[in-house]
Amino acid sequence: VGGWQSVPDLLMEDATLSPLVAAVRETVIDYLAATLGAAAASSVLDVRLTGWANVNRRGDSNAMHEHLDQDWAISGVMWLDDGGDATCALRFADPRPLRMAADVGGDSEDDDGVAAAKPLAGQVVVFPAWLRHWVPAHCGDGSRVSVAFNAAVFVDGRELPEGGLAQPQPALV
Repeated sequence: VGGWQSVPDLLMEDATLSPLVAAVRETVIDYLAATLGAAAASSVLDVRLTGWANVNRRGDSNAMHEHLDQDWAISGVMWLDDGGDATCALRFADPRPLRMAADVGGDSEDDDGVAAAKPLAGQVVVFPAWLRHWVPAHCGDGSRVSVAFNAAVFVDGRELPEGGLAQPQPALV
């Protein structure tokens, strides 16, 4: 609601963003190591990213949504600037069925059952793509700038969405 978003594949198309791509890729692999175990994450993985920039000014927000495309298993955000307000955090809805029936999505930091990630410049937050999330209206005086992303992780031999099988790509690990 309001704000500005870049083209969907900005993260992969703009060469000046390659340091961000490296930081995002490393965070995704760390996330996999924490959730799947170090052995699984240390195998050769083909991490594919897509990402876009967001700029939210005072009053701009992002409605509740999730990333359900079958190929994107992991989503996340890297904040480049909190815009002078770290309190209007990225919010996550509790996925339990009874909580999903409750009214979630308000701007209050006191919503029961809602987790939040406060924006800190340089911080990357990774979460399952199916997790519903939103950003309440930005309260800062400056522009909040972030890069949001989706990641698909392919293990050697898995069928790729565009056809064929994933092949080892050790340079990506």
